[in-house]
Amino acid sequence: MRTEPLTLPHAFLCAFVFCAGLSTAFGLRSWVFAIYLVLPVIALGSRVTLPGWLATSARRVARLGAVVAFLCGLFLSILPASPEAIILSVSRISAHALVVAGGVLLLGRRPPGGTVMPAMLGSVIASCLQPDSLFARVSLAASFISMVGWLATNDDEEGRPVSLRPFALVFFLVITAAATAGAIAFLPWAQPQVELMVAKMISDDLSASTGLSTQSRLGDIERLATSNRVAMRMYGDHPADLRVRAFTRFDGRAWQADPRPARRLGQIPMDAARWPAFDETPGVVLATHSSDVSGDLMAARLIVTSPQQGAMPVPARAVAVRVEDVTIDRNPSGILFPASKAALYAVLFRENEGEEAGDSPGAEMLELPERLDPRLRELALKLAPADLPQAQRAERIAAYFQSGYRYSLDVGKLATSDPLAEFVFDKKQGYCEYFATATTLLLRLSGVPARYVTGYAVRSFQRSGAHYVIRDQDAHAWAEAYLPDRGWVEVDATPANDYAAVHDDLKSEGWLARLQGLWDEMAARFAQGGVVGLARGLAALAMEHPVPLVIVFTLFIASRLRRARAVAPSPVVSTAPFRTAAQSLHPEIERLLRAVDELCLSRGAPRSPFRAPREHVNDQTVLLASGEREVCLRAIDLVYAHTYGGRSGAEGENAELISTLDGLKAPSKAS
Repeated sequence: MRTEPLTLPHAFLCAFVFCAGLSTAFGLRSWVFAIYLVLPVIALGSRVTLPGWLATSARRVARLGAVVAFLCGLFLSILPASPEAIILSVSRISAHALVVAGGVLLLGRRPPGGTVMPAMLGSVIASCLQPDSLFARVSLAASFISMVGWLATNDDEEGRPVSLRPFALVFFLVITAAATAGAIAFLPWAQPQVELMVAKMISDDLSASTGLSTQSRLGDIERLATSNRVAMRMYGDHPADLRVRAFTRFDGRAWQADPRPARRLGQIPMDAARWPAFDETPGVVLATHSSDVSGDLMAARLIVTSPQQGAMPVPARAVAVRVEDVTIDRNPSGILFPASKAALYAVLFRENEGEEAGDSPGAEMLELPERLDPRLRELALKLAPADLPQAQRAERIAAYFQSGYRYSLDVGKLATSDPLAEFVFDKKQGYCEYFATATTLLLRLSGVPARYVTGYAVRSFQRSGAHYVIRDQDAHAWAEAYLPDRGWVEVDATPANDYAAVHDDLKSEGWLARLQGLWDEMAARFAQGGVVGLARGLAALAMEHPVPLVIVFTLFIASRLRRARAVAPSPVVSTAPFRTAAQSLHPEIERLLRAVDELCLSRGAPRSPFRAPREHVNDQTVLLASGEREVCLRAIDLVYAHTYGGRSGAEGENAELISTLDGLKAPSKAS
């Protein structure tokens, strides 16, 4: 290490590396980066001659890591079903490697265009993929200003400082800082506005996706779009709709979720080997409302591709859940609220209807909005008079919508301020929210306690192999009615044939679909159990499919044996970590070129096998003294003359140059 004078471009470059590393530390919330930040501080006034292998490795890490960080961001942006936990872990590892590589290259004062800049920009990208904080954004802005300062004071062509007036530089940096601060404050507000404007430009109608929402408001969406993204996979013998939210109060336009408090589920012991889909899922068993887990039960295992905190789709009448490292609350409507994201879990549920403890209806299950079209009361009295049993009332209300009404994703513009009455009496077409809302209110008007439920519909046509593929477009809504001696019963008035015609257009068959299913399961196991969970999943996969594993292992061993026989031992002809000459060179000429390369290597500047010798020696960043550079150029002239001109040097000249070059391998005093 030796002292070097500080130049303005190098100061900006050190500031950029420091601020980018600080932003990465805040973004990833890892204080290990504080150790790495010592490197740009030391590099302000010092320079280290890096060994050739270290400089080459740092450059490769910088470029490879930057590509990895970019691809991680690209996958998270364009692939909604991507394994987020795995991608973020890879980006986190690459960020550590990139900050170290950038600091090492900065300490060696390597040309930053292809080394330091890609490394630190890659680390910044990796940190931006993680949840950030105010300090991360401030340090990110400071790194951007430092980078702009370096670009303004450095000549990319020759690496020489650019003369710039101090006042102009300060003014330029102030404008850059103001623009950066404005962008940080403005973009979060502008993004949703721009998205809404683009949506209106594309279509005159306001549309939305069928992905599941935590609120349900009638009349705001005129055309519902379908999303084919895989939301989850359910492994089980029979399809069962999955509940996510239950709503109890309707104000005429919007449903409000059940406000009653939830309670924490308790852990219970469970005998193994009764339900394979349940027993093979890692984790502990949590009882939903009692410790009695017996009777005729069904089991299902669910893999959620993009789990959300506070949302856990499960079938109705769930009695137990097996999940790893997640605490769960349950409200009186039977909705489960995980405290953290649940990507892999199993559930036991009762297939037969029956009253469940703690699920009796309250007065809120009969509440009606203050403003209600009187025609709805008349329709309820006509369809379900009070003298009929409650079960028969529910059946007649559901049957009413099966003829004369159409399931359609395109409702069209509303002519009145009452979307429900307009749907029932005028349009007579809509999507599941309209059918479920109308059914729930008609049940309440007929004296049957009812609630509005949203979740995912699971139908037989969604089965692919051993599981059901559930997509965003399968988000669904229905009513649940409380019937004496039967408990809560699902009442789905959506026309089944119309629904199947819209949703039964995607097939998930073939080897590609099976690979996607395996990928989703491994990603879920990693998200739920980390590396241990992933290893456990791979072991289970190998036990389930041993033949492919044996074939792959056999091919690997065969390829290694073939390679070992094909590679014959050869003498070591150079200490340089790269090829120095073509095989056709005369041995003495090859020794001469090798001596030039070894001298460059000793100065910390190894020549790439793809770079011409003269170009490398003439590069001013290669630390050769003027006398050394002259001797190297004489030797290269002889190599070129022999290789391309067929001429040899004077007798003894080659040996003299080789001896001179060998004597120059001592550390150089050039700066």
